Amino acid sequence: MKMASIVEPIEGSARAYDTSALLDSAGREVARYRRMHIGDAESATIEPGAELGLAETPIGTVGMTSGYDLQFSDLYRRLTLAGASMIFHAGEYDERRLQKRAVENGVFLFAEGIVVDPGGAIYREHPPKVPRPSKGHGKALSFYEFGPTALFASRSDQRFSYCLYVPIDYDEDAETRYPLVVVVHGTTRTAQTYRDEFAAFAERHGCIVLAPLFPGGIEEPGDLDNYKRIEYRGIRFDHVLLDMVDEVSEKYRTEPERFLLHGFSGGGHFAHRFFYLHPDRLLGVSIGAPGMITLIDPERAWWLGTADLEERFGVPLRLDEMRKVAVQMVIGGEDTDTWEINNHDSPGWVDGADVAGRTRLERLAALRENYEQAGIPVRHDVVPGVAHDGYDLLEPVRNFFADTLAGHRTVV
Repeated sequence: MKMASIVEPIEGSARAYDTSALLDSAGREVARYRRMHIGDAESATIEPGAELGLAETPIGTVGMTSGYDLQFSDLYRRLTLAGASMIFHAGEYDERRLQKRAVENGVFLFAEGIVVDPGGAIYREHPPKVPRPSKGHGKALSFYEFGPTALFASRSDQRFSYCLYVPIDYDEDAETRYPLVVVVHGTTRTAQTYRDEFAAFAERHGCIVLAPLFPGGIEEPGDLDNYKRIEYRGIRFDHVLLDMVDEVSEKYRTEPERFLLHGFSGGGHFAHRFFYLHPDRLLGVSIGAPGMITLIDPERAWWLGTADLEERFGVPLRLDEMRKVAVQMVIGGEDTDTWEINNHDSPGWVDGADVAGRTRLERLAALRENYEQAGIPVRHDVVPGVAHDGYDLLEPVRNFFADTLAGHRTVV
């Protein structure tokens, strides 16, 4: 079965329905669905439909969606509750969001050239094209060091690794220098996925993307929090990252002096604490929904505050340098779960961790207020309808990075 999109005129109206037809294997129409969710730019020409897209077929109850519908999780929940065990989606789609809808509802989701199973695994009709070498490739660098690269062990400590996205037109013989974007994973360690989410951004803005991988279980089997508070059992994760930045700058023509940094959840823990120690290395920092925060507070010890920052890390808090860095805080408007961040039995819990609020929303708002009181401007993006999902926050992060790069290049 497959979906086909058609424009369905409305008699006496300048608008039309964006209609999708569900076709069987012989190309016969089984059912029709009129798209229910319409973007603002389409509202003058497209009339939203009013009914769920459901069809009874020989293979079971099938749900139907199209285009902009994919943004709305409640529609997929309604289709599932109505009995759909598989959903066919017509038109454009974001692969990551397809995965999310399939997993949220325990259904198979079909779109053009792709199937996502209830566990989030992706099956493609045609494998994605692998970028081929172009002019300037293959001299000092190999085929696997362009585009989405392999994972490489860090030269300074091989327990840690990183992958890159290098623009396909990178020419070893040229002189162009590339800004560096560093994206730090959360607790699930999906470094390569975050790297891939910034691939189009790297091509569009001429950047190289670095995604470090800090494995769980370093020093302590089962530990997942090692990198989040910068230092763990003698390992300085800020130094691990800076070694990676230096290593990449020796291989590629990057701008390593100041780079862009984003981290979500566990990565948000790391990003804002790295900011305290190395503001002179950052062009911009995007802090995504950290569960526990470190306030600029000279009365509280690390990691609740910064009272003993210099004693612990050998550097003072440099507010003048911090005020030079573009800062974004980003979070989903529905990020209200507290089961993980208020667990008093967690090995990482300390008394006072909830003083800034119970939810991530409350804590990030407190961190913003804390920064602004210290004279650090903050761009605060709250994304409506999104819970604790880092991929659904990346569009405002990319916009923030684009604006920061534009300002940097204007100054330079």
